[in-house]
Amino acid sequence: QPQMSKWKAMMKSCRLILLILFCPTFLNPSFGQDASESWQKFLPANAFAVVYGKPNTLINDPKLSAIPREILTELAAEAIGVDVTSADSMMAFVNVPSPTSIAPHWGMAFQFREKQELDGSYLVSCVKRQLQGRPFYVREGEDNPPCLFLLDEQTLLVGDALTIPRMLNKEIVESPLQRLLQEQDQTDAHLKVRVAWSMIRPFLMEELDSGGPIPPPFGQLVDIGEVVESISADLSISESLSGTLQLNTRSAESAQETGETISRLLQFGKSLMLTQALSEMNDEDPASRGMKLYLERIATEIVDSFSPKVEGNTVTVEVRGQLSQTGVLIAVLLPAVQSAREAARRAQSLNNLKQLGLAMWNYHETHKSFPPPASVDEDGNPLLSWRVHILPYLNEVELYYKFRLDEPWDSEHNLQLLDKMPVVFANPNLPSKTQTVYLGMTGKNCLMRPGKGVSAREIIDGTTQTLMLVEANPSHLTNWTQPGDLKFNPEEPLQGLIGLRPSGFLATICDGSVKYIPETIAPQTLRAMSTFNGREVIPNR
Repeated sequence: QPQMSKWKAMMKSCRLILLILFCPTFLNPSFGQDASESWQKFLPANAFAVVYGKPNTLINDPKLSAIPREILTELAAEAIGVDVTSADSMMAFVNVPSPTSIAPHWGMAFQFREKQELDGSYLVSCVKRQLQGRPFYVREGEDNPPCLFLLDEQTLLVGDALTIPRMLNKEIVESPLQRLLQEQDQTDAHLKVRVAWSMIRPFLMEELDSGGPIPPPFGQLVDIGEVVESISADLSISESLSGTLQLNTRSAESAQETGETISRLLQFGKSLMLTQALSEMNDEDPASRGMKLYLERIATEIVDSFSPKVEGNTVTVEVRGQLSQTGVLIAVLLPAVQSAREAARRAQSLNNLKQLGLAMWNYHETHKSFPPPASVDEDGNPLLSWRVHILPYLNEVELYYKFRLDEPWDSEHNLQLLDKMPVVFANPNLPSKTQTVYLGMTGKNCLMRPGKGVSAREIIDGTTQTLMLVEANPSHLTNWTQPGDLKFNPEEPLQGLIGLRPSGFLATICDGSVKYIPETIAPQTLRAMSTFNGREVIPNR
């Protein structure tokens, strides 16, 4: 699990590069090798990926007037006092993760024509320090959040707390990425990306090996990753979309195999896309039949436009197509991507609820009852949530004994443990380091009974028919150590449960199973499931 956490943290940090890749705000309409050389002095020796651009030039391009530049300008100005979309040029990079760091270090540099001054709401959450005699706004955390430093009145550096000082080293250090930048020819493009894949490959391969088997179609991506040395991408966006992606491999033989693998994956992606898009179409409806033929034609044209070409040890994928076709591709593929993403999040949340249910039963084995909603002091005032008291049964014994059990959750000591929340309480749809939506149900005859916890013998309605825990909606996010659960409303039994997932919610049943309960469930059925001794007859769900 620590390895997978590191992998997820890395992906989270790399979203910065992905944002630059796919958000035209930061693309560069025309630049060559000279532009990249001016930024090389800021690149650390362990940087493995870099992107260059000229935000101001592109955002004022009449052909791209639909970009919401006014919104972006206002948001940036309110947050940091600097409109980054007005920068003449920018550079962003990501470093190879170190063995001691959960997330990789990263940095960005913006060059402006006008004088800039940092100010805004984001700075309130930062600690103001000094670096080279100038204000250095630092925000620390495991995910390496952004810190800000005005190197001079026209140069803004953004990055994590360790990387910005290292960007101030004026010497250009030889590295695989530096060599890759020096070897590239001048090109005119909106976007220029260079990745020294050989630097990150050992780490990624190790993480993939430790993550269990990969589904066969996607396992071919691992084969590609093992032979690629570097990746170069150039993309132009104006009235049409064009560009090239180059994969430099170890040998001509590797390049040939990589080209064939890419072709197979493109066909697989086409099939997956069409299967998702056409799954609900009615062949008896003329409009549906026409749409099916249309999507098949467009998908074929798009896949054909990505056909790889092999020359020596290089595989080149050229992109030639109209933005209208790309829009159709996105419109067709987006529901499939969202559906897959929701399925993955739902599966993770289901697993969390299953672990919590098992911990509740292990607590029962020791204490002969399930935990009450919270522990209380001598006067009956709530102290700590049941979530704290099941920690020993979640393999979190060390964390449990750090709490002062005779103090409330928000005492000076216990409050320091709020950000130590185990990942099992983190809902994948609502990423938070301190809050959860995994709650018990409170109210008359609900399992979370104040005072003495309910024992299994008291559940006369049956453990297979009684709710233990629920996944509440976002409005009920609760500090995980704080006493607080979902108060059941018999008049509106779905209150607080609908809104996180499409058309339903997840719940742990008292027998330890986890069910997806649709919002169409009869109110009387949900009312009966929410109590443990109501003696109701529950129909087959």
